[in-house]
Formats: sequence, structure tokens, C-alpha cells
Amino acid sequence: MNEKLKNMSIEDRIVFTISCIEKYLSFKYPQKDWTPLFSAMEKLNNTYWDESLYSFTDVMPECIVKTPNRPDYNIFMALYKDTENDVSELLESLEIIVELFIYTSMYDFNNNESVKIMEDIINKYFIPNNISVPDL
Repeated sequence: MNEKLKNMSIEDRIVFTISCIEKYLSFKYPQKDWTPLFSAMEKLNNTYWDESLYSFTDVMPECIVKTPNRPDYNIFMALYKDTENDVSELLESLEIIVELFIYTSMYDFNNNESVKIMEDIINKYFIPNNISVPDL
């Protein structure tokens, strides 16, 4: 698995991480409609990373609670209600992976910090819950 993750492009690492989060949250919290969050994550792949990262971080649990005047505030507050810290941890992992690529002028693709984060997601959330990992 490690070699497959290492050989992924930057974009593929982001897409894979998004897929992992979507699959895990849908498995762990099937009663919730994660569409608003998944839409925010998908924008990370369709626009400039730095611009979309700001929009994405704004809807993360620790940020949304500070912005009650947002039109989607109630939607996200209801979504995060009765969830565990896993939601925040997974979203923070995605944020870090994106930041590794957009805020570094000469990213050393072989330093594999993002690979470690992806492996941590698999080892902490997928393996213990017997969830199959999304296709690489």
C-alpha cells in the first residue's frame, strides 16, 4: 500500500484523502446527509487550492462554531452534532495535506509527509472498523 501511496500525484493524494473521508463518514454516521461537507471538500479539487482551502476550513467544526452569521451555520452545526472527534481529525488531516502542497515553494515530493497522514487515516479509521479502503 505504501508504494502505491508514494507513487500518487499531488492531486491524487488529495482525491484519495477526500474519498477516504467520504467513505468513513458515510459508514460511521449513515443517518447524516454529508452532502454539504462533501461539496466543500470536492471544491478543493476543482479550483485553486488556496482559495478553496479557505472555504473548506471555514466549515470545519472548530471554525463553524465561531461564525453563527453564516447562512449555512445551522446546516453544519446539525451535521456535526452528535459526532465524535473523528470528524475534526479527518478534516484536519485533509487540510494539512492540501497545505503541504500550496504553502511550500519547493515541495519535496519524496518526503512523504502526506503519505504518512494517509496511512494514519487508514490505520486509525479503516482497519479497526473493517472498512475497505477506496481504490487507489
